[in-house]
Amino acid sequence: MNENLPPIIKKALEHPLLIILAFFQLLFIIMFIVALVRYTEKADNADQSPPDYFDVNITNLNSKVENINKEAEESLNSMLSNIINNNTDYSPTNINATIRDKYFFHKTFSTTDDQYTEYYNFIVDIPSLKQEYQVKLDLTSSGDAASPDDAFVVTCIEDKDHIAYKDFTCKNFTQYVDKYEIISQYATQADLGYINITSNLDNNRILYVDMTSTDETEEQAKKKVDAWIKSMGYSLNGFQYEFYDGDNLDSDGNI
Repeated sequence: MNENLPPIIKKALEHPLLIILAFFQLLFIIMFIVALVRYTEKADNADQSPPDYFDVNITNLNSKVENINKEAEESLNSMLSNIINNNTDYSPTNINATIRDKYFFHKTFSTTDDQYTEYYNFIVDIPSLKQEYQVKLDLTSSGDAASPDDAFVVTCIEDKDHIAYKDFTCKNFTQYVDKYEIISQYATQADLGYINITSNLDNNRILYVDMTSTDETEEQAKKKVDAWIKSMGYSLNGFQYEFYDGDNLDSDGNI
């Protein structure tokens, strides 16, 4: 039977070790090629930057923020996309998120001409990415952005006690609106009875507490201001209070 085989096959059969060696050489070449292809695909994927815009679907947005209009919703989506992009190394596609019931804050502030601003502060939870962000919204009565510059503020969560994903190392943008700017913006509209607060123009971490029209102690006033800041969705860390009354004012009425 072997007489009909080609000479090279006959020689190989006479030396079975050559067949085994050739088999393993072929197997090694195949494995090397497969590994090289996989490495190249991985390197190509690593070079791909995340898209500039993610489709973030906040499933309960309209039930939580009832008066938000389509344009404002798209602006919020864009800002969420930007910060997700800043904290994600790959390219997620459709992202589902929810507004947490816990740490949801909503206030109404009166403005001029019988108009008002709806203030919202809440946490957006993205389970698929194990990411979470703090959102501050200022909306008009018609659901538009209340101001062109800082109506939408999306940042890493400021209060560590509010963080659920402890392993998520969140990165803010280099320049962002912080809680001191937000609190100073609304300080004069705080409803604290006869206690009025304003912020230092040079250092908005300092809040001036006007005790002129109240008989309360500084400690009582401090508790009211503390409670108001917390009701805006922020921790007390970093704030400083300076109490004053009429006796502390100069001839021009300044502190």
